[in-house]
Amino acid sequence: MIAPEDILESRAIVREIYIDDKVKDYIIDVVHATRHPEAYGMNINDLIAYGASPRASIYLNLAAALTRSCRGALTLRPKTSRPSAPTSCAPRNRHL
Repeated sequence: MIAPEDILESRAIVREIYIDDKVKDYIIDVVHATRHPEAYGMNINDLIAYGASPRASIYLNLAAALTRSCRGALTLRPKTSRPSAPTSCAPRNRHL
């Protein structure tokens, strides 16, 4: 069993992971693309019920940082945030 103190400590560690500005920009682009896919040259309106909320970018950052911390890393590079996107945005996507 995990003690509440361990969870709080883990949260603090995740929030201290350095997130590169390129990752932040990428995450903002992903979220924005779900709201305005035509601005990104995508014809996916039939796949998205509602675009991701602004909070999705917060949770994508946290999910990516958590993934990196579980692998022992203290930095977050652009490629490491991609696997988290479908999970963080799933409630608003039709086919996930």
